[in-house]
Amino acid sequence: MKGVEADFEKATEENPEFAESGAVMATPYEGIFVFGSQDPRSRVLTDLGFSLPADLDKVIGDEFGANISKERTDLLDTDAVVWIVSDPAQDEAGLHKNPLYADLDTVKQGREVYVKETGDYGNSVSFVTVLSLPYMLERLVPQLAAAVDGDTGTKVAQPAS
Repeated sequence: MKGVEADFEKATEENPEFAESGAVMATPYEGIFVFGSQDPRSRVLTDLGFSLPADLDKVIGDEFGANISKERTDLLDTDAVVWIVSDPAQDEAGLHKNPLYADLDTVKQGREVYVKETGDYGNSVSFVTVLSLPYMLERLVPQLAAAVDGDTGTKVAQPAS
């Protein structure tokens, strides 16, 4: 456990911009499903220093996450949005068909992070265990750093699954 805590400390020390940034984790399940503050996936973001959208838990209620209406895509207009998807290219195209989402600064400035839900990386993000966290952080932290680096020309890379 101490090794994992050290991994988080190192990531936050090397990426101080995380503490000044907002992020949210979601999946395109039956529309847009957003994970709340009590979900382990969102806790990874807050443990890295990110803040979650202010109204997130108000919209989700006491659930670990919930589907949001197209009108609440504003919750996704953060410095980084992490998408857990089955097919990054296909799901990105589908998400961008929603004009309310496609018009967000997050999208226009290329601050989306896509994690393919299958494979080792996707499983590490979905199941968040003390054993999977080091593997996840090794891949997720560089993607998040690219998303929030302030340069819209930076492409958020897709790590191997």
